[in-house]
Amino acid sequence: MAISRIQLPIKATLAEAWKKTHGAKGAILTAFACILAIMFVYGFIQGFIAALVPDPGVKAALSEIGQAIGFFFQMGIIYIGIQRAYDSPISVRMVFRAFTGDFIIKIIGLYLIQMLIIVGLIFAAVYTTMVSSHFLTTDNIVAFNYFAFAVAGIFIIFFSVRLGLAMGFVIHQDMNPIKALERSFQATRGNFWRITLLFIINAIILVLAFIPLGLGLIWALPFSCILYGVAYRILSATTPTQ
Repeated sequence: MAISRIQLPIKATLAEAWKKTHGAKGAILTAFACILAIMFVYGFIQGFIAALVPDPGVKAALSEIGQAIGFFFQMGIIYIGIQRAYDSPISVRMVFRAFTGDFIIKIIGLYLIQMLIIVGLIFAAVYTTMVSSHFLTTDNIVAFNYFAFAVAGIFIIFFSVRLGLAMGFVIHQDMNPIKALERSFQATRGNFWRITLLFIINAIILVLAFIPLGLGLIWALPFSCILYGVAYRILSATTPTQ
């Protein structure tokens, strides 16, 4: 099976995302405000429970729940960005889309698979360094450890880019996690460096937006959200062909 691929146009993608930011800031910023308020309340509850039950296991469980809730909201923000990229109506309530229907099971599955990949790569690096300590001298062990973790970091970046569209395929097309990861890998093929460059540009914009007392985030946050949506819309047109 061949894959009909598309080259992601960096300049056009950035320009379209910026254009679509106008008229979308209100809904997206309100969605972010809702997320911050909910996570603040959860943080307060988490601290209260941790104080009542000072158990490391409980603290770890509450932390994981908080991360999972944050991931669900991230999916909602991604959905808003995708909807805007398709010129569909957007609203604040879309940020809660991940908490509805069978999305919960699919998103938990996607979250767990992504975590397993990252943890697996880190574990492989740690295990490799442990084994190497029996065969290398002290001076060489330090250099090899840096090398092993650098390789693991490279693989983490690689998989993060290649599988980054899976969230869009789940929340927008209601795919199961495995199918979404497969489609993301197909859609991003031949676009690794373009997507990486887009991510770097977006990161620079977000950092610069903090400089004027964070006022730039009024434009940078909606732009970042829509940028994912535009890139997803373009690359998701990549389809398997017989």
